[in-house]
Amino acid sequence: MLSNTPAAELMQLILALNKTEKRYFRLYASQRLQRGESIYLQLYDHLIAQGEWSEGSIRAAFAGKRFLSQLVVARTRLQELILASLRDYDHAFNYHLEFSRRMDEIELLYRRRHFDLCERLVRTALRKAAELDLPLESLQLMEWAMRLERQKGGFGSEGRLSQLHAQHAQMLAKITLESHLRKCYDALSVYLPQRASKVGDRSQKIASLMQDSILHTPIAQMAFDAQLIHTYIHQFHARILGDAMGITIANLRIVEIWESRPARIRYGEEQYFAALVNLADSTWQSDSAAVRIPVIAKLKRIAARFKQIQQQQIARILLLDLSQMIFEDAWLEADLLVPKIKAQLQDFGPRIPASNRQGLIGNVITAKFYLEKWADALYWATELETEVGPDAAAQWKNLIRIARWVAWYTLGDHDKLEKALQQQRKTQPTDFIHSYFIHLLQAQREQQEISIIESLRIAVEGQIKQEPTTHLTLLHTWTTAKIHGIPITAAEHIRKNRL
Repeated sequence: MLSNTPAAELMQLILALNKTEKRYFRLYASQRLQRGESIYLQLYDHLIAQGEWSEGSIRAAFAGKRFLSQLVVARTRLQELILASLRDYDHAFNYHLEFSRRMDEIELLYRRRHFDLCERLVRTALRKAAELDLPLESLQLMEWAMRLERQKGGFGSEGRLSQLHAQHAQMLAKITLESHLRKCYDALSVYLPQRASKVGDRSQKIASLMQDSILHTPIAQMAFDAQLIHTYIHQFHARILGDAMGITIANLRIVEIWESRPARIRYGEEQYFAALVNLADSTWQSDSAAVRIPVIAKLKRIAARFKQIQQQQIARILLLDLSQMIFEDAWLEADLLVPKIKAQLQDFGPRIPASNRQGLIGNVITAKFYLEKWADALYWATELETEVGPDAAAQWKNLIRIARWVAWYTLGDHDKLEKALQQQRKTQPTDFIHSYFIHLLQAQREQQEISIIESLRIAVEGQIKQEPTTHLTLLHTWTTAKIHGIPITAAEHIRKNRL
């Protein structure tokens, strides 16, 4: 089935539903379908079971049913029903839908001349719009308030209208300011590092954009969304310059903006959660552990409370938590987290972004390596190899290779190690590490073995200064542990103290 056909689009919509949305759809549809329309639910169940739109399968399953003569109509009706259920499901989390419905109610009451009730709804909605800091919705509601005031007339009406006009102008100025900021945001996003290759010389253009007077407007004059856009522009600029601390400062400000409006968090749980995750992520580059630790703690507290947090976000918390444990040399705590990570990957693997899955498995391998749990390290190395595939990035290939070589050597599985070394010689003859392991396999005495390991440690130490990668760090720590006869965790502690 072609990916851009109406049938394919319906299947994409159905297959993207989570368990709660599926359950809600069945409840919503059963309450709203008329007599004789239950066939749409049956069609939905069939498509869920099949996982694809196959007209032949549908005609075989529903042979003799009248709707088959108008299958396109049935498909359209089912799609409309799913969209309606999602709109209803999202109502509690979407202020746009909430205000849209309220506007419909206000217009309905006004047409029927229920002016007192209409005015009460306008006042309530205006308070809500002010609480959420929504200038566009406030503007529309003020227009209704002015319309009602004109209709009412009488003593004092002129003063009230004058006040409403002043507020209306204030909201209009905020909307204009936000529009200008969005234009700057889009213009600067072109120069982000991942898109930079598509543009020419950018330094003068970027400098010109950042000198725009709109970016020097006091943030207090901006509405909530404009404040976020303003701060993202500065974050973009820091990313373009490679300013790690600037990125962290901007991300911290984004979180502060969210937390300044708790009412907005209810409607934007995912965005707030993502802002916290981005802040924690950015602290690794800026070396801001003092910021990262409380943010991770906050993420863990709110994850269970927020209704909209998806499993891929839970995986990001696990990745941050595990990374912080490794950073703090909390190896046993990291090991205790592994069963939860394994369950998460098994239950929600496809929903978790590939980079997060790979990061989680890579960190598990690191933890198992430092704890010298070699059988586990081999298991997770295989998991990572399956995850990344034959075209894996060098960082993952190297991590898998070193974890396996050290594990096989330590466990005495020399046949597997020898085969792997022979393969490495064929594919990467210039690799310096494999030659040391070949010599280790040939070593006859312990003293000779230690001498080879010492030579490997010196070679790795020289390389690690140019390329401080995970696999070289693991290898350096292992060789240090072997030379001094100490646990790898102790050798890692010595390495960090030297740094």
